[in-house]
Amino acid sequence: MINVVGVGSLDASGKNVASFSSRGMTTWDLLSGHGIIKPDILTFGTNIKALSHADDEVCTLSTGTSISSSIISASTALALSQIKDKQYRKDIQNGAFIKEALLNSAKKSPGLSATEQGAGIFDLDNFMTTV
Repeated sequence: MINVVGVGSLDASGKNVASFSSRGMTTWDLLSGHGIIKPDILTFGTNIKALSHADDEVCTLSTGTSISSSIISASTALALSQIKDKQYRKDIQNGAFIKEALLNSAKKSPGLSATEQGAGIFDLDNFMTTV
């Protein structure tokens, strides 16, 4: 899907796909004769400091693809907020553009296959210069 970004998680080393993260081809598009490579992109998602659900003054370690997705969402908001030209920012605020920028700015990991990493590992610096 053009407007959806599938985000996978890296393990604590940052070099491997986390055991809980999906990988491989999807099966729901096989009627067309092929699956779709997922995840689209990887980022950290293991032992990330976050605020506790029980007490917002306490940090806890969180793990999961939901953490990885939050990192991508926040990074997208950060990248868009740095754009001073309001019309340009408005023009590019669509899912397809953002997804393309995320995928084009990712860095391939030589130790991971395409079905494990999709476009590669998220690179915030590269993404910021891509949008």
